[in-house]
Parts: sequence; C-alpha cells; structure tokens
Amino acid sequence: MERGTKYPAPHSFLLDALPEAKAAVWSTNESASVFLLKLAATSADELKRFPQQLKDEQDITMRDTQQLAFENYKTFIETATCTTEVFRDVNVIEDTTEQLLNKLPEFSDACKTFLNKATAINVSRKQTAKTLQHHAQVLEILEIPQLMDTCVRNSYYEEALQLQAHVTQMRKRHPDIEIIGVIADEVAQHSQQMQSNLLLQLRSDVQLPACLKVIGYLRRLSVYSELELRVQFLQARDAWLQKTLHSISTADPYNYITKTVESCRVHLFDIITQYKAVFSSPIDTKGGQGALAGKSGVGGGGLLSGWVLQRVADFLQILEEHLPRLTDRFNTVLGQCMHFALSLGRVGMDFRPLLAPLFEQTIADLFSSRIDLAFSDFVGQVPTMALVAHSTLPDADTEPGMSDAPIAPLSLMAFPILARLTNNLLSALNDLRECAPLAVGHTVAASLSSTLVSVSTQLADYYAVHRETFDARDKTNFSGLAQMYIESLVPCVVRCVDAIYPESAFQSGTQTITPPALVIDRVAIARPLVPFCAQAEAILMSLDGSGPAVVDATVATSSPTSPVAASASPTHSERAADTTDATATTDAPASSDTAVPPATPPATPDDITPSAASTLSDPN
Repeated sequence: MERGTKYPAPHSFLLDALPEAKAAVWSTNESASVFLLKLAATSADELKRFPQQLKDEQDITMRDTQQLAFENYKTFIETATCTTEVFRDVNVIEDTTEQLLNKLPEFSDACKTFLNKATAINVSRKQTAKTLQHHAQVLEILEIPQLMDTCVRNSYYEEALQLQAHVTQMRKRHPDIEIIGVIADEVAQHSQQMQSNLLLQLRSDVQLPACLKVIGYLRRLSVYSELELRVQFLQARDAWLQKTLHSISTADPYNYITKTVESCRVHLFDIITQYKAVFSSPIDTKGGQGALAGKSGVGGGGLLSGWVLQRVADFLQILEEHLPRLTDRFNTVLGQCMHFALSLGRVGMDFRPLLAPLFEQTIADLFSSRIDLAFSDFVGQVPTMALVAHSTLPDADTEPGMSDAPIAPLSLMAFPILARLTNNLLSALNDLRECAPLAVGHTVAASLSSTLVSVSTQLADYYAVHRETFDARDKTNFSGLAQMYIESLVPCVVRCVDAIYPESAFQSGTQTITPPALVIDRVAIARPLVPFCAQAEAILMSLDGSGPAVVDATVATSSPTSPVAASASPTHSERAADTTDATATTDAPASSDTAVPPATPPATPDDITPSAASTLSDPN
C-alpha cells in the first residue's frame, strides 16, 4: 500500500453493524471506541461468555447501587432537593442576568454621569482649596461694597473713588466672573449715593474750597459731561439760594426787602465767583471744550449769564411785589439795591437802570394814595366844618440862615379844616422828600394840582348847596376860608414842591424842562372859587391867559446827586428846603372867636421828620 493511506479501524465492522445514529455516537465516544476495540480482539469463547459476564456485572452493579442508595438515601434526597433548588436558582439567575444585561447601558450612562460629576466635584474641590489658600485676598474683594458704603457714609470720597476705580479695572480684566459683576453693581449703587451726597453739599452753604473738592469728585465719577456738570452746579446752588430767600420772613416788608437784597448781593456774587473759579475753562453749547461765547462778564457760553439774568429777574419780581407794601425808608432800600446792582457790575451784570422804574412807580403810587387819603379826609370834614374864623395868628419869622425854608403859615389855623388839609399834604410831601425821584416830579405836581382843583370844586359845591342858608357872617367867613385857601395853602404847597424839585435840577445844558412847581395850575384851582371869593377872581384875572402862575418861592440851591432819586441823607442846606407843617394845635371851643396861641414855637425844617409830623387838629 502506498504511504499515507488510512486503514479502517479493527472495530469498524462493528460500527457498520450498528444503526447509523448509534454508530455516529459511538464513533465519537472514546469509551465506546475502547470497548469496541476490546470486543473485536476477543476470542469466540470469550464472546460466548461475555453476555453472562455482562449480566453478572450488571447484577453486581445493581446490588452495589441499591446498597449505596440504601446507605446514602439522605444524600440522594438532599442532592435531589439541591438539584431542584439549583435549577430554580439557575432560572432566577438567568432572568436576573437578562435584566442585568438590559440595565447595563443605563448603568454605563450613570457611571459616565457620575464620572463627570466626580470630575466637576474634583475641579470644585481644587477651586475651593485654592480659594481657601487665598482666603484673605478674596475676603478683601468681597468686603469692597461694604467698605465703599462706609467711605460714602463718612464722606471719605477720595477712598471711595479709589475703590470704584479698582473695581472697574477688575471688571474689565475679569468680565466672565459673576461675583465681580455683582460687586461692581453694588459699588455702582454706592457711587450713586455718593453722587447724591455731593450734590446735596452743593445745596448747602458751601465755600469755594469745598466747591472745588465736590466738583473734582463729580468729575472723577464720570457721570456728567462738562456742560451737564455746570448745569448741575448751577441748579444745586440755585436751590440753596432759593431756600435761603424763602426762609426770610415776609411779615415786615422793610426787613424782608433789605434782607433779601443783602442775601442776593452776598450769595449771588459768591455763586458767580465759585462758578468762575471751578469752571475756569470756557465751554461751547455742545458741551465740549471750545471757544468762549462771551469773553467778558460772566461768560461761560451764556449758561452762567442766563442763570444770573433769571435771578436778577426774580429779584426784580420780588421788588415789584413787595415795594408797594413799604410806606417809608425808600432811600435806604434804594441805596442797598443800587449797591447790589453795582456789585454785580464787577462781573458785567449791572442792572441799576432796571431799578429806577420800580421805585419811581412805587413812590408815585404811594404819594398819590396819600394825597387821595388827604382829599378823602377833607371831603369827610366839609359837611361838619364850623364856619367860624379864629383869630388870625401872625406868621412866624424866618430864622437866620433858614431863608430858603418854606414854612406853613400859622394863619391857616384860623380855619382848622385847612390846617388839617395842609398837615396831610405836607406829611405826604415830607415822606416824598426822603426819596424823591426826578422822573416822578411832574407826576407829583400833576397829582397835587388835581387834588387842589378837587378841593376848590368841593368848596364850590358846598357853597352852592348851603348859600341859601348862609347869613352875612357865614358868607364872610366862608369867603375868608376860600381866600385863606387860595392865598396861603396853595402857595405853601407850591413852595414845598419847588423845594423838593428845584428848578436847577431840571436844567441840563441848553435844554430846560418845566419844573414841577410850575405844573400846578393855579388858574384851574382859583376858577371854582370865583363866585364867592373876590381874591380868587383877582388871581384869575391876573393869571388868565398866561398859563400856570410862577410861585414866588426861593429855589433851593442843592440838587439831587443821583439821576434816579434825591439824596438819601440830606445835608443841613438840603434839610433847609424841607417842607414844614404847622405844629401848633388849638383847644379853643367852636364858639370862641379867638384861637389859643401855639404851645410850641413854629417848627423849623430841622425839627420835622417824615415819620413824626405834628398835625393841626380841628378844635371841634
């Protein structure tokens, strides 16, 4: 045979004798192969005995098995029980394993999540450890808002600004750190509080050094532009000025006006000085540093000048409102107002020309009201006047050196109603003389002329109503009253007007203005008295057609020193030109034909003051 040829096994014929299924099993079973091989090598005699041997071995094996089962039956029971339990547990394990296999993906995801969390916790732990390592520095950063609040509350603005700058730099370096942003926001809130405190300081009585510091702090806050900062400064200082003015009591008009003038003069000039010192560089209306809109005066592109103009307008409004409440001391008030306006002239805001119309109108209105009161008092006295002429008193001799002083004739005391009217008119003129603007001179004269004409008309009406009841004596006395009025009272008033407004005050170069004394129309005053007063008819005949009469009165040599008002403090020569009212009073009964001589000598101009003028009283 060729090498490598595979020979069939000795027992292969036995396998061929077996059924195909068993042959396939036996061929692969090692023990079966050994048995078949041994069977194939057995002799025929042995094969004959082999079945019996197999039966004997089977019996022995059966007996041994039975004996073993009898001896170890408990073990077999336990084994069976254990096998059952193992089978059951195996089934459970199979189910559990299947469930486990189903949950393994979730478990894997959970593990990954845990790993991520563990990684984050580890990072956080490292950060926490690092934070703990820099605990002192972190604590300082976290305490910045509290420290900022303390600095603002205690007015440590320099330190507060340094903290703000530090936080701003930190926020720029670390914009992604949330806690830095929170700290910056809290610091910004405290910065707003500091800004409010600084503006509140400007609303108080703050001096220039403090103003410089406050504006410097506000600039460093970088909240306002330069123009807005100037507006805030003026608004704050204006609020303080208004608060100061509103705190002045308005009960007494003189005190209110004088204190208002003084406050405006001092504080307004201080505010202008502070503004020009704090904002030394000019600015244009667009808010940038630029060319100066006005290089003189208050300057500042019109911002400061506009504010000052508004304050001046408010001051003039106060004067316009409260000047009519004054009854005297106009000269003092005018002097203070002029000084106030002149002080603002140093910064280019002299408003003295605006004061003149206010005082002129107020003085003219006050004089007119007093003249009206005098006429009303005369009208009230006319129905009850006694037509009894007292003994005529001689006029007082003029004292040496007092030749220019117009003195009220004492002869007016013969008719108390005329004496009372004279006193009222002279009292109004004395009050006017304290502060007599030249611009109202003709208005004063026209008012006096109109009042005197009204007096004449009132006397004429009284005569027309009662002449039928007059006897000869009454007609004589009433004619004497009219004569005393036209010859003594009217010339006295004209002389007084001439003393207050001398003719020399109305002469300027080649131009001559009619003096106020010549405005009083004596013709119009005398005309209503003609029916019952021969002297009035004589005056009318002598003056008719020639215009107002020129009064024979000495013109005072002194002239007002101010183009707006007469001198505030009259000298001796000016006081000599003052009006003098009759000071003596009479206590004689109505039926007496003689008057009691005056208890005091006739008053001179030096004895009369506008606030204390003696009056002639009706003896009735």
